[in-house]
Amino acid sequence: MRRWSRAGWAATLILLLILALTEVCVRSFGLVDFPIYNVDDKIGFIVKENQKGLFLNKNDWYFNDKNMPIQRNWDDNAPPNVLLIGNSIIMGGISFRQQEKLTTLLQDRLGKTPVVWPIAIGGWTDVNEIVYLDRHPEIVAKADYIAWEYMYGGLSRTSPWAGEYVFPSHRPFYATWYLFRRYVVPRLLPFLLGSELPATGEAIPANIQNFDEHVGALVRAAHRSEGGFIWFYPTAEQLRDARNQREWLPERPQIVSIAEKNGLRIVDIAAFKEWNLSLYQPDGIHPTVAGNEVLASILSQEIRKDQK
Repeated sequence: MRRWSRAGWAATLILLLILALTEVCVRSFGLVDFPIYNVDDKIGFIVKENQKGLFLNKNDWYFNDKNMPIQRNWDDNAPPNVLLIGNSIIMGGISFRQQEKLTTLLQDRLGKTPVVWPIAIGGWTDVNEIVYLDRHPEIVAKADYIAWEYMYGGLSRTSPWAGEYVFPSHRPFYATWYLFRRYVVPRLLPFLLGSELPATGEAIPANIQNFDEHVGALVRAAHRSEGGFIWFYPTAEQLRDARNQREWLPERPQIVSIAEKNGLRIVDIAAFKEWNLSLYQPDGIHPTVAGNEVLASILSQEIRKDQK
């Protein structure tokens, strides 16, 4: 009995030591150095302001005082301003360094002016984005130009918070378990896999009207006839449809009508020959670093058209 008890204690101590060492390694390698979110019923979720980190000790990320995924804080006195509105396509993930993300690459191509301000959280629809604009009239008032991304289902509904293992609202107490639960358990039990993707579905009339009103407010704030453009971003599957002359965006007529009414242009990424299937990550949705570079090139050219 004593031998079993001693063996049991020894095994327990060894297990605890292994778990402690694993925890130290997980934290020291930057595996849980990711953004933390605020959650509420209206906006769904949003990355907390004034954060920065270094995922895997190499991929730097930042969120400023207005929850924007950039290092510099909002400046009321930095016009001309471009509001780059959207979701994870703009925000970029923690698998990229800041210099590899769309906003940085776009600003590099534009130079010092105009100044690009990204309003973008991964998983958002345009409905979430509208709530953000409602909460920040000071940003809307300073808009000189807008480049608003639109994906299929953008006006379907608000994307809800998908839980701690998708959009964490606090730092994990035990990082090893958090990573195991987030990445390993869903592979064994797929029904526990949370989605980081925006909601999809048919555009809701009330959301279409609300989008129209907010686009109009931004254009009026710009005080110019060329207030910007709405740009359509396709998934890989939708790009295949476009290349085969099939309509990939059911709500295109409504969005085009809103753009025309408010003096904006439509920029369809699927119509650019330089955009191709090799520029998507394996999920068929998000761009690679090379994809970000092509998007930055396209968007900078479109913005410059209206700056002449």
